[in-house]
Amino acid sequence: MSNLEMMTILFVCTVCAINLYVSYCVLRSDYYGSAQKAFQFFLIWLLPLLGSLFCYTLAKPDVSHKISFRDDVPEYTGVGLHGLDH
Repeated sequence: MSNLEMMTILFVCTVCAINLYVSYCVLRSDYYGSAQKAFQFFLIWLLPLLGSLFCYTLAKPDVSHKISFRDDVPEYTGVGLHGLDH
């Protein structure tokens, strides 16, 4: 096998892995309805690299809403490493 064939196979496998991962992220997302998920799957597999990158950036709001901030964490008081500000 030549180097060009090996690079092509590696590229196709990488794109398929990215598409599978993004498809999994879209599938697990509660943020979208079934019609919107179907459109994103179509976009991911019709435009393999561009579609998956676009859908991955759209899937990010689903991750960010799971981050919660605690109210009981004290704010920074200015205490340094050596404890100079008592």
